[in-house]
Amino acid sequence: RNSELSYLGSADSESSGVTWRDQNDPTTPTVTRSRVTGEVLNSIFHHNYYGVFAGQASNMLLRDNQFHSNLRYGITLRDLTHDVQVENNQAFNNGSHGFLISRGCYNLVLRNNKAYSNTDPSASLANGFVLDPGSAAAGQIPSTDNVLENNEAYQNEGYGLRIQGSNGNTIAGNNF
Repeated sequence: RNSELSYLGSADSESSGVTWRDQNDPTTPTVTRSRVTGEVLNSIFHHNYYGVFAGQASNMLLRDNQFHSNLRYGITLRDLTHDVQVENNQAFNNGSHGFLISRGCYNLVLRNNKAYSNTDPSASLANGFVLDPGSAAAGQIPSTDNVLENNEAYQNEGYGLRIQGSNGNTIAGNNF
């Protein structure tokens, strides 16, 4: 709460910056654990590798935050993250998507968020909001049963909203 987190992380898969991540027990690798929870309120994340990364997280709240000038994404929710509320946040001037929901995320609510001025220096396009199944190399799982409501995306390099390989999501009252 009320924090500033900056200049953290690298491209190494285990040090991406500010991360909430669970891992499966090696003795039962097919049983997905999601014991990681938390609140992020009224904080600023800037000049990190990822603004915030959550993998296999649940029961989180991200409200009234700014995610800007990060090398890659503003907010990344991945790998079966579920039951998360993302409200009243801004993701801008990041080096890729503002909000990325990827690889089997479900029961997420993104409401009253803004994604703007995100650009990717590589050949990819930076979009405001993305829902996708993840990369083929990591194993694709559709992101389903999520709600995107009353969000805005503008002046991003790519689309305001890009949905790929994901279904059963509710998109209502947005301005993309």
